[in-house]
Amino acid sequence: MTRLPIPDGSVSVVFAEGVFHHTDSTHRAIAEAARLLVSDGKILFYVYRQKGPIREFTDDLIRADLQGRDPDDAWAALYPLTRLGMALGELEATVDVPEDIPVLGISAGEIDVQRLFYWHVAKAFYDPRLGIEEMNHINFDWFSPVNAHRQSPAEVRSWCDDVGLRIDREVVEHAGITIIATKR
Repeated sequence: MTRLPIPDGSVSVVFAEGVFHHTDSTHRAIAEAARLLVSDGKILFYVYRQKGPIREFTDDLIRADLQGRDPDDAWAALYPLTRLGMALGELEATVDVPEDIPVLGISAGEIDVQRLFYWHVAKAFYDPRLGIEEMNHINFDWFSPVNAHRQSPAEVRSWCDDVGLRIDREVVEHAGITIIATKR
């Protein structure tokens, strides 16, 4: 992805939904994609967004633990986390965070307990419409790749500017950052 055998300025559109963050360097992947674009060419991409410090630490810890495991063992190792996500979700409880906690990346307001854990402690996916196998699959999909870089919106903006991309649209959500940009 960072050394594509395609000539400079020969592509009109690059679409990379959830790709760049799985390379060795998200920044280099964006730069390579920008290199390919014709002037006024479009790039549309989505990358993971950086979470709060506890979640980032936990994600890296779990990902590192799973890397040395056989895939079946890694899959099995995530069941307890998946079951915890289910247990928290089935509580259907909320907590009112009384004020912003910037050092942890937690905003004030009412939040579901499972979502508070999910966004700020560890990805323990829960969706009551899904069974345990699919929820475990979603957790496995998050933790199993060697590369799953997370970026801040400011980093992504800076990288786009560095490689001559004008951001036309940016959507920042808890999970990720979506960009539509034009090559200058």
